[in-house]
Amino acid sequence: MSDSRKASNIKRNKNVTILVDMVNPPRGVMLYGTAVLDDVDVIAKAISVNEKYQSKEDAKVTIDRFLKETDFILTVKIERLVSFHY
Repeated sequence: MSDSRKASNIKRNKNVTILVDMVNPPRGVMLYGTAVLDDVDVIAKAISVNEKYQSKEDAKVTIDRFLKETDFILTVKIERLVSFHY
């Protein structure tokens, strides 16, 4: 498993917040939850998720780039969701 700062922080404290912020129109969503680091069968799982949104060939390219950055998948069990508009 990765020794990245993100992975180390999540191992220490599994509570996470994810912010998705849009500029035009100004709005966003915040997700609060518990993170799980998964380093088992990362390639197959990542391809499976990406194939839902891309062709198999494009998914493979995306995953090849993804694996240069990390060696785990982060899954978040969402416990609370807040949306907002500016």
